[in-house]
Amino acid sequence: MLEWMIRAALIVAVAAGTTAASEPPKWLEGRAVDKQLASPMGASWSGAALGDVVAGLARTHGVAIVLDRRVDPQQKVSLEVFDQTLIDVLAELARTHNLGLYLHGPIACLTPPEEAARLETAARLSRQRIGRLPKPLARRWLAKAPMSWEELTEPAALLSQLSKQGGFTITNPQRLPHDLWAAGNLPKLSLADRLSFILGQFGLTYEISS
Repeated sequence: MLEWMIRAALIVAVAAGTTAASEPPKWLEGRAVDKQLASPMGASWSGAALGDVVAGLARTHGVAIVLDRRVDPQQKVSLEVFDQTLIDVLAELARTHNLGLYLHGPIACLTPPEEAARLETAARLSRQRIGRLPKPLARRWLAKAPMSWEELTEPAALLSQLSKQGGFTITNPQRLPHDLWAAGNLPKLSLADRLSFILGQFGLTYEISS
């Protein structure tokens, strides 16, 4: 049985740094993500929309990048970089737009500044909880799979899919506000990380009980 607990009053939603396309992007995973984040790059933007910049970086480098929906994707970016790593460029985008940068496994998340630390803490606590579970159950929560959704998908529908895949019951689904998400496609994540990813966008986390 799974129970959600509110960690923050602010409501967060998500806009994936991907666009609907006939062929979904193939994201890098594991050490390949670390290598790409540390690879040097150069680019110049003058008045480009932040959402377009993020989506372009994601497609070009094969790294899934998520822009929090509370962040205005139409903010203008004027930035020129030479021989800087991808992670440094993302950090500079975060700094110049007063955002937080959080690495959720193979995903780079640009969030409101106060959310980055909270999401990181929630993910760490989730891993600790799973580490205390019986091994067969822990393996289920650590099993990795990709996650994708179509345009105007309700996050509640994604949670319903996860509950079926994971064999758990959500005791209070009414806690999740109604929302509609743009199409998204994410790399392989553990069941726990997929759940944390969705709930984290709403200032929510979860507890596992028998």
